[in-house]
Amino acid sequence: MKIFYDGIDIHKYPEAEGITTNCTLMAGKCYTDYYNSISKDLRGRPISFQVWEDDVDKIIKQIKEIHAIDSSIFVKIPIMNSEGVWNDIAIQFCIHNRIPINITAIYTLEQVERAKKLLGNSGLPKIISIFAGPISDTGVNPDQLYELQRNCSKIIEILISYGLVVEKSIVLKEQEEQVQIS
Repeated sequence: MKIFYDGIDIHKYPEAEGITTNCTLMAGKCYTDYYNSISKDLRGRPISFQVWEDDVDKIIKQIKEIHAIDSSIFVKIPIMNSEGVWNDIAIQFCIHNRIPINITAIYTLEQVERAKKLLGNSGLPKIISIFAGPISDTGVNPDQLYELQRNCSKIIEILISYGLVVEKSIVLKEQEEQVQIS
């Protein structure tokens, strides 16, 4: 099991084996400046920077900008944009250009299937982020998905059956100075 920290103070959890950021935490910050300030402290741990646009051309521009900072940075792309449109073109752009990818905001098995179809046998460094917590915000009872998240076994079996390398992970999320395991 690996522990990833979702936040910007990477010194807060030195035991974290990977770092991920999100648009809310990075609002008003420059990815390049942030990366330059923490890169020496990453010690080989993966880091992901998220795109935030809905327009495909703007997403691809962001992907190029993130990749230009350092080619080892994972570009974090939601499986769907905020308008409910699949981000297939942006994900395929990363695959075609051999850019490490973190497909995020996966809430359903349909989205797992979509990620599998897109990634195929690309051999590309990849992270797949499956979320259960925010599902309750949509009015859907997430109890079954919370169980899947705790055990990870069913989703991991599905992803392994697709030939995707998967590791169980816990993400330490920073929210108003509190840390939550999610």
